[in-house]
Amino acid sequence: MLQPAYPWRPLGRLLVEEGLVDAADLDAALAEQQLTGRRLGEVLVARGAISGPELTRALTAQCGIDLTLTPAAEARRSESTEGELQPWRPLGRLLVERGALTEAQLAEALREQQTSDRRLGEILVGRGYVSTLELVAAVIDQHGLERSTEAEDFASASLSSRVREVYEVEGEDEPGRASVLYRTGGFLDATDFAFELLEGASHGWLRIFRLRNGEREEVWAYDEGRAAEAAASPNVVDLFGFDPARWTGPPSYPAA
Repeated sequence: MLQPAYPWRPLGRLLVEEGLVDAADLDAALAEQQLTGRRLGEVLVARGAISGPELTRALTAQCGIDLTLTPAAEARRSESTEGELQPWRPLGRLLVERGALTEAQLAEALREQQTSDRRLGEILVGRGYVSTLELVAAVIDQHGLERSTEAEDFASASLSSRVREVYEVEGEDEPGRASVLYRTGGFLDATDFAFELLEGASHGWLRIFRLRNGEREEVWAYDEGRAAEAAASPNVVDLFGFDPARWTGPPSYPAA
């Protein structure tokens, strides 16, 4: 199965809707993200569009964690360097890699996630597998914010039961029959669930829908055909002959 692209644009749109990032800054960051392959959070912080602590607070809220920033939380820019490109990974998988969670614990939590409306973070903390601070550290790692965010930026971290909107992951539970596989109150939790399913190669297509104000909007879709098209798309530098994310206009020449 081809690796699906992470849905950065819907995540960025959430930041714009919450007033944390300007739409113009998001568009420029998305263009750079597509070109470089770096995670959107890395790009936004490096551009100065948002601070690492503020972005971490917004991201962890999607996972069901309320963070309180310290009054002295700093805005640090993170300059990415060559040779350290890291892919986005599902939160559960990342916790295993960090040694905070075992494979057996993750498998148990994912089974419960499939049969309940609880977010993965709620399940992991409720079972005593990880702490809220370990979840926060994993989210920071997941979005490439290690250089711009430190533990002392946060005064407290606690699980939240608040649900601002609902996301549904839809797929085939049997050939030819689509159904809702999971409902959650956070976009990041929905994408984590979807990517875990795709890594298990148990579904050929998946959709994520956002339910808000009586409307059901598709915000992300994966199928093998779309993934093949994305893998075959040309590099934008090869296509245009220059980097459109960094272009500042035609050169200025002195008057004759």
